[in-house]
Amino acid sequence: MAFDPLTLAPEGDLPLPAPPGRVALAPDGAAAYALTAFGTVLLRLDPAAGTVTRLAELPGRAITLAVTRDRIYVPNPYGSEVWALDRRSGRLARTIPVGRGPLGVALAGDA
Repeated sequence: MAFDPLTLAPEGDLPLPAPPGRVALAPDGAAAYALTAFGTVLLRLDPAAGTVTRLAELPGRAITLAVTRDRIYVPNPYGSEVWALDRRSGRLARTIPVGRGPLGVALAGDA
């Protein structure tokens, strides 16, 4: 659902092809990003335009995500890396090595 930021009155809804596993809002509020229930597909949700776009097929199964101005960070809980995807294209920008089985991403400052 989309809400008016001042009154919180509903402005519309955006039907999804399947229930999302996780959803994260972009810092600018222009879009939201969702993992499918199986965690293998990343969707871009644009409530203003009323569109749902299949942005990327992930290299593996994910359980959470974090969104910054330019990137979407998705930890691989079954590996030892975090996938950093370009927010606009959905392409894998880089793989960040981390400890075994990362379960989340913490953002700080002006992400």
